[in-house]
Amino acid sequence: MTDLERLRQQCRIDFEDPATDSLLLSLQRQGEAFVLSRVNRTREELVEIGGGEWPEDLRLAVLVFVADHYANPEGRERPNLTLEYLVRPYQRLTV
Repeated sequence: MTDLERLRQQCRIDFEDPATDSLLLSLQRQGEAFVLSRVNRTREELVEIGGGEWPEDLRLAVLVFVADHYANPEGRERPNLTLEYLVRPYQRLTV
């Protein structure tokens, strides 16, 4: 399954549309940037932690981010607690 197919599946999209696909891929990049900023780590560190790829929890966090922002393009009043739950174990805390 390709990244795009996984994104469509997570968002429950059962059609192909270039504009929608472009939006999903853009949201995926934003989701990855969100995860990186929340965990305060580099891509390389996450690949190392995950044994050659991002940990499954963080890949799921990106999918949740995409689906949430696809369904709620205007944003939320409160943070998505599922995202926080998935990301928190990987956060590097700084003093």
